[in-house]
Formats: sequence, structure tokens, C-alpha cells
Amino acid sequence: LQNPSHSYATAGNYDVSLSVTGPGGSDILTRPGYITVAELAPIADFSGTPTSGTQPLTVAFTDLSGGGPSTSWAWDFGDGATSSLQNPSHIYTGAGSYEVSLTVTGPGGASTLTRTGYIEVVELPRFVRGDGNQDGVLDISDPVLGLEFLFGSGSVDCLSALDVNDDSAVNLADIVFGLGSVFGSNSAPSAPYPACGTDPTPDALACLVSANCP
Repeated sequence: LQNPSHSYATAGNYDVSLSVTGPGGSDILTRPGYITVAELAPIADFSGTPTSGTQPLTVAFTDLSGGGPSTSWAWDFGDGATSSLQNPSHIYTGAGSYEVSLTVTGPGGASTLTRTGYIEVVELPRFVRGDGNQDGVLDISDPVLGLEFLFGSGSVDCLSALDVNDDSAVNLADIVFGLGSVFGSNSAPSAPYPACGTDPTPDALACLVSANCP
């Protein structure tokens, strides 16, 4: 064609030549490096799993950046820690809301994405093991509450407090252990007891609030 169009799919420098022929002969013109095609700039994007939970919270981050190729990654996890891995994991030890940013760099340039308040870490609940009704005292009312809960008529805000024997479940064994603790026939509950504290053996039992342990 006399006036063609052409799409260059790959970055680089390209020579262009034109050969023309007519009744009087022919000629060729070559222009070295006439066309320069730049790399696409990367577009930063990422995800984290999970984005909320109790401390310590381990979050696995995944680079989802598009656009042009990325050759380096700079993560800022919002708690003073950073990483240059493409898909890092990070442990948040303190409760709070954290901003996370990712800067990706490639032959075509750099791009940064910042997500404000992306990670929410909740402080571990504080409670006294055995004090199911949260009145500050381990007494007969606590095993009674446990029985009411097990048989459907009791409401409990902190199941961890009812797990008197610390086996990660609330069942009749906790009632027996609690009665033994109240009447002195067996040892006291394990920590946190007798003072408020966090569970040294975290489990799936919910503890939404403990009124006696601010």
C-alpha cells in the first residue's frame, strides 16, 4: 500500500524501510530506530486473605497487578514492616486498623495502590475461665449457667469462660470440672484464672464481650 498502517505488538526500537519503484527506476530509504515502542506501565493491584480477625493475624497477600510486566514489588503493611516479595505473608501482632500499599515497578514505569484501613485486627477478648456469668466470682451460679446453656435455655456472651477444663468445647465435662472447682474437689481452672486475661490456647469458641474484664 502507498499509505499503510501497522501495529507493533512488542516493545523495542524498529527500523523502517520504504522501497519505491516507478518508470524512472527505484529507490530505498531506511530510517534506523525510527519507531520506538515503550513497555506498558504496570497497574498495581492486590488482595489479602483474611482481612480481619483477632491478633495475631496472619495475612497472605497476592499480587494482582496488570498492565505491563512487573520486575519488583515494594509492600508496606502499615505497621512498620515491609517486603519485596511478590506474594508475601505478614503477621499483625497488634490490634488496630492498617493501611497497606503496594508499589510495582517494571520496564514501563511504576504504579502504587494504597488501601486505607484494609486490615482490621481485633484484640483478643479478656475473660476469667469458669466465670461464665461474668460476675467476678467463680461460684455455683456458673455451672448452673453452663447447664442452662447446654440444654437450650441459657444465653452466654463468652463461651470461652464456660470452657472450664480448656478442651476447646463446652460440654458436661466443664460442668463437672466447674463444680469440682467450686467445692474444692479438683484443681482450679487453667489460665486465665483467677485474674482476667486472654486465652493462651486460642480456639473457635466465641467470646464477644466479658463485662468483668474491660
